[in-house]
Formats: sequence, C-alpha cells, structure tokens
Amino acid sequence: FFPYNGSVTLSIYTGGFHNIHSNNSTIILKNDLNISGFFLDPVTSNTFSISGENHNIFLQENQVLNKFKISANDLIINCADKSISLNSNYALQVAEDSTLHLKKSVLYVNYPLGLFLKSEGSKIILEDCTLILSDDCFIDKGTVEFRGNVFVNSDSSKSLILTGSNHTVKANSVLTIESGAKLDLMSSGTNDQFLTFEDDTAQLVLDGSIL
Repeated sequence: FFPYNGSVTLSIYTGGFHNIHSNNSTIILKNDLNISGFFLDPVTSNTFSISGENHNIFLQENQVLNKFKISANDLIINCADKSISLNSNYALQVAEDSTLHLKKSVLYVNYPLGLFLKSEGSKIILEDCTLILSDDCFIDKGTVEFRGNVFVNSDSSKSLILTGSNHTVKANSVLTIESGAKLDLMSSGTNDQFLTFEDDTAQLVLDGSIL
C-alpha cells in the first residue's frame, strides 16, 4: 500500500511485490521490479506515477486498469505475454517528454483514450504486442514506435488512429493490421509523412484490413 499523494524511492535487488494499492502515489525505481499479483482497483480514480529510470517492471498476471491509472516515465513494462485491459480513458499514460516501452503484451483497448500520451514529446514503444480494439484507439500527440511483430485486431471495425508524424516501424519489424481493424493516419497540419520505415526490412501488412 503506497501513501496518499506521497512518493517512495525503491531500491530493489531481488524479489518484488504481490499486489499494489495506491492513492495518487509516486514510485521511483532504482532497479527492476517484479509484480506477482495485481494492481488493485481503488474506490475512486487515482493515478499511480512510476518513474522507471529505464528499469523494467515484470508482470506475472493479467491486469485490468479501471480506476487505477498508471502514469509512466521512462519505464519498460515486460508483460511476458500477459494482458492489460484499459477499461477507462487515461488508464495507461505516458508522462510528458518521456518514454514507455511495452513488451510482449496483449493490450485490450476499451476506451478511445485508454492509451494516452501527454505531450508531443511523449513516446510509446510497442514491441511484440497485440492491440485488441473494442473501441477506437486515438493517439492525438506524441510518437509511436513499432518493434518486432505488432498486431492490431478488432471484431468491430475499430481503428488505430495516429495523428501527427514521426511514427516509425523499426528495422526487422512488422506492423500487421488484421481483418476487421483499421489504421487511420491523420495529418497534424505540419508534416505529411505520417508513418516512416527505418529500412527495407520494416513492413506494414494489411491483412484484409482498411487503411
């Protein structure tokens, strides 16, 4: 249990936490952190801010973010093929001018702003992830970087909507928009190059989908 409106600096060398309950708290990681249990939903909405300093959080269970919201600052979340369900707007936030690196996750996007980048300087890296859209996923600022094999899936014709520019598919990576999903690229009015490919090994695959 983390304190109300407080901050905690963690120096963890082995082990980790089981369940986490927070009231608008902040943690600063000085090493990698294992979470064997769950982020527990509070009575009222609040934000758990994590300053990762480029360390990893390893998740061992599927997570549901509803009233418990995470704001990540220079953090790597390694999901080991577990899922994160974004059941509210702003459930998973990338702090201003920082990076969230999400690895091996199945991400259920159930609200259009469930995944939220706070500023143009915010960046999310999706590596070997699957986005399952039951609502549109609207990224209206910041940048998205695709690494490894990234899939976008929807049973209800929902869209991954990217505005602005500087979204990148990295070398030896494939972004696949599967049948039923859509990819919408919207101009911010400053740059017409919406999506770039690092080299000729970077690919965008439309598998019966709509661009």
